[in-house]
Amino acid sequence: MINLKITYKRLLTGDARMSPNEVNFINLTIDNILRKKYIDSCELEDVTNIIKISNLLYNNGANAALPLADAKYDALLVLCRKQQIPYPVGAPPVKLFNVEEVSRLEPSSGGLKEVMSVVRDKDDMLFFQNIVDDTVPPRREDFVAKENLDEYEIGRKMRNVHHAYDMCGTLSKCKFVLNNDARAVGSFTDPTVQIFERDFLGSFIQRGIINQNNINLVLSLKYDGISVEATVKGDTIVYACTRGDTANNEASDLTPFLGGKKFIRATGNVDDTETFGIKFEMIITYENLDKLSMITGKSYANARNAVIGIAGAKNARRYRDFVTLVPLESSLNIPREAEIEFLNKYYSSGITMRCVGVHGTYAEALYQVKRFVDESNRLRGFMNFQYDGVVAEFADDGLRKALGKKNAIPNYAIAIKFPPLRRRSVFTHYTFTVGKTGVITPMAHFEPVEFLGAIHDKTTIHSYRRFKDLDLRPGDMVDLTLNNDVIVYLTKDESQPKNSNPPEEFPTVCPSCGKPLMMSDSGDTVFCNNIVCPEREINRVSDMLAKLNIKDFSVESIRALGVKSLTDLLNIGKEKVKSILGPTEADNLEIRLNELRTNVYPDFRIMGAIGFPNIGVETWKKILTKIKFEDIIKSSDDDLEMYLSGIAGIGPKTRDIILKYRPYFMKDMQTAFNCLHYKSYSNTYRYEIRITGFRDQALLDKFNNAPTQEFNATDGSVTNSIFMLIVPYEGFVSSKVERVFRILDNKLTKLEADHPTINWNTVHDIDSSRIYPIIMTPDKALEWLDNYIQNKVQLKNMYKF
Repeated sequence: MINLKITYKRLLTGDARMSPNEVNFINLTIDNILRKKYIDSCELEDVTNIIKISNLLYNNGANAALPLADAKYDALLVLCRKQQIPYPVGAPPVKLFNVEEVSRLEPSSGGLKEVMSVVRDKDDMLFFQNIVDDTVPPRREDFVAKENLDEYEIGRKMRNVHHAYDMCGTLSKCKFVLNNDARAVGSFTDPTVQIFERDFLGSFIQRGIINQNNINLVLSLKYDGISVEATVKGDTIVYACTRGDTANNEASDLTPFLGGKKFIRATGNVDDTETFGIKFEMIITYENLDKLSMITGKSYANARNAVIGIAGAKNARRYRDFVTLVPLESSLNIPREAEIEFLNKYYSSGITMRCVGVHGTYAEALYQVKRFVDESNRLRGFMNFQYDGVVAEFADDGLRKALGKKNAIPNYAIAIKFPPLRRRSVFTHYTFTVGKTGVITPMAHFEPVEFLGAIHDKTTIHSYRRFKDLDLRPGDMVDLTLNNDVIVYLTKDESQPKNSNPPEEFPTVCPSCGKPLMMSDSGDTVFCNNIVCPEREINRVSDMLAKLNIKDFSVESIRALGVKSLTDLLNIGKEKVKSILGPTEADNLEIRLNELRTNVYPDFRIMGAIGFPNIGVETWKKILTKIKFEDIIKSSDDDLEMYLSGIAGIGPKTRDIILKYRPYFMKDMQTAFNCLHYKSYSNTYRYEIRITGFRDQALLDKFNNAPTQEFNATDGSVTNSIFMLIVPYEGFVSSKVERVFRILDNKLTKLEADHPTINWNTVHDIDSSRIYPIIMTPDKALEWLDNYIQNKVQLKNMYKF
């Protein structure tokens, strides 16, 4: 009889030998558990020892042969989580000997190519080698994460710094390569949909910028990580920052994290006195993601989230070698194809920029782009890193310089996004969660599937209405789509035979507090009406912190601490936090609470975060334009009802909610009034600013925090009252842009019946008539704002209407 406890003790001595009987016993045990999809109590000890053995060999032997395949190990952990069985994470450091080695991930010696051999149609692929092969062979040390890099811990990189080069802009994006691809799904006439053939390549040909018989492109994978701009001196990073707010040349400093990192291939080959810029994409391989999870005990939704987590952590330096920097662009003034070859040769660390040159006529170029995109998409499941599309850019140096950039957004390149990944699975059961407003959300569980290296076994079904429409029964086949590489969307396979199992039942009492549930008037949702429901309070605090931009404090931490309100959170003692969450999390919470006490918030943002059901920030803006924050706290019910009744757009339902829930939130409102820094929104002129086509909170804050306090800048919807729409570049098309054109057209019709149709070709012709909305790019909008602040001109005197 095999005793795995003895096996584990032997491994702790460093002896890594495992007998065939031990390996067979481990696999037979796990195969039996996975077949019946349940861990019996009598199997718990063996399961624990198997995970300990796997972790020890994985963590201490970079290429040690593992007794359990990765897929079985992952499926076992999913089963443990499903049954809420605690399992060991990480392993003690042990120097192993008698190690039986296998090549896990060494493309230069054939490891990656062996994995690729399962691609049945690889010989028919036009660009297979360009996609899967590194142009510079990786070395073993490129893939070995040095988790003991413990030179020092670093503070969170909240300091704003400036970009040294103009390389960190985001890319314009399109969803389809060919016009016919969009037509096939009915999206060709959708104004929000960009198409490579029509809106990029065809647009440049129509404008006479490129010759349709001589097109030269570079196609590359669009790596899914964090964009980093670095200054290198010879072989070493001396300065690094994120993309941040390119419009204002502000970014977060990454130098404490990446500073000092050396590129060994450049040592002795690049002049150590030469300083220049390189744009990298910072990613993490699935191999290192597994190691990171085992060592830290943290799990991430996907590889990109892991990179963000590492870069933002207080102990980021310790895990620096888990990430991989893929070189994409430099400040060197050399031809593009020579630049790519140089960067890959000297500044790659395990993964080079995978690319191919495309040359030919219009039709030939489109054919090659289509093939490269399709083949890259088909190979995603076989690659050791995450990417979510293809970048197409002009190769000609003169053309690149002529087209240039706007706010670091290149006009000579575009990203082609992949369609969502799809999987099929079997539905098993439902669980139900309670949100901050009491809405009950069904979570559908299914047999585990893999998307981009992450195992998924459940997803939200959003509402009671969709729960009824799906009518899922255990054993039903379901189709799963990974939308935006983040959210799994579930649909039922309607073609399958009728399932004889009974349908799942929706609860009639709250899963948290046990109170009877209520149905909404529409019948779409079911909710718990108990304002002091424990789960509602926990989620309300979590949502409040997110709305006040206080990050890195999980729902689990709030639940463990028993925090039910803003007041509880601000009054919690550090010693209590340390005793429950440990010293690291206690330090982390202290930093977050100091931010909460010192940041300055608009009063409407505080009220929107406190948690009045179904009252959003926009409604609080309307209210706080007319009455003060302290009036909501100190007024009697009769006076407050009278104040609210006099505000346009505030109906009886909103008034009733505020009056009903004010007693419950009174303590938090008083705490916010006395302990937080806020600025009043009342008694100011408000002019509506909207953005479309990009995200830039710093740009919005520039308007919202202007000394005149006259602007309300958001990424919300466009209405007739909008004053300015900010777009990423002139010529950009979206539903918001089309809406602004219609508003301008209607206003002009009142002034002059006969006028040109408003579009990008004519919109600038109406500037002299001083009619809003106005449309501007980010740099023009900031220039306009600076001029307005300096001259202190009232907008109402500048524009007719």
